[in-house]
Amino acid sequence: MSRWQQTFLLLTALLLSSATVCFLADATATSPDVHHCGFDDVMYKKGVQNIIKIVPKQGEESIQPYLVSTDDDWDTIRINVSMKDLQSESKYCKKGDAEKRETRPDFLGENVPCTKEAEITPEKMKNLTDVIIPEAV
Repeated sequence: MSRWQQTFLLLTALLLSSATVCFLADATATSPDVHHCGFDDVMYKKGVQNIIKIVPKQGEESIQPYLVSTDDDWDTIRINVSMKDLQSESKYCKKGDAEKRETRPDFLGENVPCTKEAEITPEKMKNLTDVIIPEAV
């Protein structure tokens, strides 16, 4: 085999392997295993919505409604957040309930056993009421 033929075969193999790598990289980027959320694309095209937090007056129930409105054909939605279940100790697991094999209701209406991880300590309660729930909505 001549030197010219060897060079040609080497360049052909290099070109073929480069094309294969590019094809595989594109195929994995668009595979169903890779998550792509179209919500951001829709929001970018639709523009910014107005989000209004309606703060309850002193003495009212601690529900934090938010009003979301747009200028186009989208409807407004209301999201109500309540901390009422955190005010009743019969609704959540407290420290020591796992050892006593206590049960508490879940959101499906069934009673589930308390676990050590599910116990609400004073620190967790403060974090829930002051940080997590207000920031979640």
